[in-house]
Amino acid sequence: MKNMNNSLVWILVGSLLLVSVTGCIQSADVSSEEMVIETYTGVLTELPDATKHLFDTTHSFEDETGNIIYVRSLIYDLYDQLYNDALIRVNGVPRNVEGRKTLTIDKIEVVEENISKNEIKFDKHTNQKLGLSLDVPTTGELNETSSKIEIANLPGTITLSVVDSADLIKVNKDLESAVAIKVGVDAVDGYEMDNIPMGEAFRYYIKRNDETYYLVSYKQNGDVATDRNLAEEIVNSLRFVPFAEENVEMVKEEVVAKPEIVPVENNVVTVTNDPIDPKILENFRALESLPLEFTAYYPKSWYYAQVENGYAFALDSVTDDNWVAYINVGKTLNVELKKDWVQMSKDVGGKSFVIYGAADLTSKLEVILKTLTLLNN
Repeated sequence: MKNMNNSLVWILVGSLLLVSVTGCIQSADVSSEEMVIETYTGVLTELPDATKHLFDTTHSFEDETGNIIYVRSLIYDLYDQLYNDALIRVNGVPRNVEGRKTLTIDKIEVVEENISKNEIKFDKHTNQKLGLSLDVPTTGELNETSSKIEIANLPGTITLSVVDSADLIKVNKDLESAVAIKVGVDAVDGYEMDNIPMGEAFRYYIKRNDETYYLVSYKQNGDVATDRNLAEEIVNSLRFVPFAEENVEMVKEEVVAKPEIVPVENNVVTVTNDPIDPKILENFRALESLPLEFTAYYPKSWYYAQVENGYAFALDSVTDDNWVAYINVGKTLNVELKKDWVQMSKDVGGKSFVIYGAADLTSKLEVILKTLTLLNN
């Protein structure tokens, strides 16, 4: 009887061990299903610095079907030129992070080098009506209206337009389900839409301010991975520039024997509204005037100081007699005009601004005035 009891005990213990082992095996199976290694073929694109922290990744990877995965590698240097402009095959365990597919690459193989048939060249294009500059491929077909830029033959078509103010309610609703990203050279706020029309590869909203949004979409032609990469490169070249103003005017004073205050309305000459070359703006920096509530760009080599209802500029520390330019809020300047100096005027948001300076600095004065905007805009 005692032996039978011992046998029952051992049977019970064995059963429990079997259940325990079976449970472990099942748990291992579940874990292995969650850690499936997958293989993808496509191309790498470096992410903008401001975007990398969002998913703890360094590059985006577009597979041959056009799907985008955010990737990194603890083993391989993804910045290596070997992977630049190459079709590659990668292995790793995909994960979902904040609704986006991410992958830590454990293995990488170059399938084909130099997949671009020809080196793509770009022209810098500025549209001050839209307040934007961007790189346009020389092979692209550029079409513009007052509210839209369209670049075709990429081979797909990228469209960038200003969202009508009447549609801002819809925009705010769309943003509720969008993924926050950073866009362009200056990493401005962008939002990637998840639910997009059929045929589009991506759709973004780009925020300029609370009242101004841009809509960027790309209709892809075919399933070539480099197709979307080219469109993404155009988007990443975007940069805000000052909006064109139609009421910039220049007035050259009459030569008088004695300096005097001259109203802006005299001898009005219309100044060209040609867009400002972004390369020129590289030599300018922003002046933000909280007291007078405006901002404008002035040459980096200049100095400035607030004087009464405006600002004086000089090539060295500003004194009473070394001014080369002066900007004033109001229709009339509170300084004496000098021979061969010019005046230019501009109205912004109900305020009048006048700039006054040496004639040989006219181009710089024009940039200052064209870039002037109110801080509350």
